Amino acid sequence: RLYTAIVEPKIGASVSAFPFQLREPGMLLAVANVRKEDDVYAGRDAMLAAIDTLLTTAPATAAEVERARPALLKQIAL
Repeated sequence: RLYTAIVEPKIGASVSAFPFQLREPGMLLAVANVRKEDDVYAGRDAMLAAIDTLLTTAPATAAEVERARPALLKQIAL
């Protein structure tokens, strides 16, 4: 969703997110790279809006969870 909100509309050049693998639910680090000529605040606002939508109005679907699960389990194993 971050890619769709930031990279596809060309607000930023790239985006990534890293969930911390803690014992209890914890922190997510999300990073967007914005080109020098682009507005950094537009990138920030788009990222926060995408995260807010995920948390409030459109939670992750079962398909999104199933797509993310193998990558997270691999990171834990490694």
